[in-house]
Amino acid sequence: MPANSTHADYDAALPGWIDKKLLLGAPRVLSAARVIYRPYFDEKLREVRTGLGYGKPTKEQPDLKPWVPDVLRHTAISHYFRATASYGRTAEQFG
Repeated sequence: MPANSTHADYDAALPGWIDKKLLLGAPRVLSAARVIYRPYFDEKLREVRTGLGYGKPTKEQPDLKPWVPDVLRHTAISHYFRATASYGRTAEQFG
């Protein structure tokens, strides 16, 4: 499988994942290039992180912990590797 392609199972599941992500409140926008843009996604994600106790500490919330960059990506990769038990397939899928 080429590095710039996606797995057929993921392609089939994508619409369901997108619909679940709509629960964050932002509408789904599909551009002519078939790229999904999520207006206000960063703002909503910041709200979720803050609700979980992560973010930049402020006077109102001085106890916020720093968010680890790419933690969600690394978690997804770990779960994919666990599911496939293949270093090669994981490397092909995530680069």
